[in-house]
Parts: sequence; C-alpha cells; structure tokens
Amino acid sequence: SSGEYPTSTGCARCSSKFGSSCATCNSTSCLSYSSCSDGKYLSNGTCSNCPTGCKKCSSESNCTECDTDYVKNGTTCKYDPCEKYQAVLVEGDYEGTHYKFCMKRKNAGDESASDLIGIATGQQVNSGTTKNPKYEIFKEAHCWKGTTTKSCTDAIQLATDFPAWDYDGCTRTVCNWLAANQICNVNLSKYGQIWKLPSLEQLYVLKSQYTNASGTSGLQFCDMGSSTKGAPYCYYDEKLCLGADYNRCEPALIWGIKKINTSYYYYLTNYGGFLMAPNTGLAMHAYSVRCVMDL
Repeated sequence: SSGEYPTSTGCARCSSKFGSSCATCNSTSCLSYSSCSDGKYLSNGTCSNCPTGCKKCSSESNCTECDTDYVKNGTTCKYDPCEKYQAVLVEGDYEGTHYKFCMKRKNAGDESASDLIGIATGQQVNSGTTKNPKYEIFKEAHCWKGTTTKSCTDAIQLATDFPAWDYDGCTRTVCNWLAANQICNVNLSKYGQIWKLPSLEQLYVLKSQYTNASGTSGLQFCDMGSSTKGAPYCYYDEKLCLGADYNRCEPALIWGIKKINTSYYYYLTNYGGFLMAPNTGLAMHAYSVRCVMDL
C-alpha cells in the first residue's frame, strides 16, 4: 500500500526506513515526501532548497521565515546581522582594509532610556547673575535630552517632507565625550555584546558609504546644512546645552573614539548632504552618540 515497500517477508513502512516525511519509497530510497525539513520546500513530492537566508519557504522565491542574521525583504530574506540590535550594517574599505560593523540606528538615549543609566542629564545651573549668566562646564559624563536645537526640522515637518523617516532633527539626545564613551563601553556592552565609539577608520568608512536618502532603514543622521539635501535639518544651538562647551548642542556631529591629546577627539559632521572628513573637537562638546559593534 501507499507508504510501504515490499520486502522478502512482506511490506515495511517507508517512514521506518527513510523518516516520517517519506511518502513513497522502494527498498533503497525515498521516492516522494509529504513534508520537508527547514531550509527546503515541497514541490510535487520533492524537497528543494530554499533561497539563501530562508529558514522556511513555500517556493524558490517566497520565504516565510528567515535564518539567523537575515531579515525579511519582501518575499525574500536579506543578510542583516544588525537589525536585532536596532542597528544598521555598515561595510566598506579604508586604506586596503575591509571593515564591517553595526552602528546604532538612533542616538544613545533616543532608542532606549537604559542607554543613559548612570549618566547625569539636564542643564547646568546659573552661577552668575540674571544679567550676566555663567554656566560652568560639566567635568563629568553628561548628556542633554529633549529639544537640543530649535533651528531644525520638527516632527510635523518631518511627516510632510521626509515621510520615509521617523526621527526628526529637533529632539536628539547629545552627550559629551565622557558620557559617549561610558554609554558604549559600559551601558551597551552587556550580555556578551561589545560596543564602542567608532574608530577613525570606521568614521572614514562611514563617510564613504553614508547617504541621507536611507529613511528608517538607515542611520537617519540630521543635516547641519539644510533640509534640502535629503535629511532633516539640525543646526547647532548655543542655549540648549548649558554646561557644554559654548553651551552648544550639535546633533549633526557624531563622536568617534580616537583622540589626538587629552582634550580633543575625532568626530564626523553631516553637512550639505554628505559626511565631511573627520575633524576634532573638545571632549566637553555636546555631540550625537552612535555606538558600533565590530562584526
């Protein structure tokens, strides 16, 4: 009968010899299947391989579930080991070396409040007078949340001008370098994950690869130049980060880890539709924090 094959003593079940999914067989092989294991799909009794990255599929072109480090992309799966970390895959070459790393999709503090555990936030108090205010620079790790610039693309404008984005230019958490380094090296580096600020080499790779026209699938850096270059506008503001150098918030600038002395560290600036070459700034400036993890 169906599901059996003849032997010298009678009949034997195909499933006993070739597995529970074997529907028909002879004494040497399974001839057709009723179901397939992960990574294969059933077609006319035959199990064929799913496309690369598919854990389960219904045909050679329709993935229903993706393998580890792959994510759905329409009816297929694409390689993206960073999605599960709310991060974006960045890959490229610099001076003959290939770099591949995940970078957080939004500024530290804007994706998760736990990013800022142990980090002081808020404005410095006025140690001067009303007429002549004075704000001492914070000497410890510090971040500023909420509205960090008023010369910017707000949430209402974002919905109209950048419908593919979900991150406006006005409310981006910024931090001094001490806080940035602590966030990446300590707060995010848990459970076997190793995060850090981007190296100088990674900043150059990022510069060569980034485009404003990425939307929510990309890094969504705001642009200090204008809102006409494919990204929300975010000029610096000298009144909203009291206690930073110049009391200035600069969300269009992104901290790096490399320093040139005890006070200056490298950063990138998104200006006029592209990332400028890395420059250096004082550690007590208030810039964006985007942690990276090497792959």
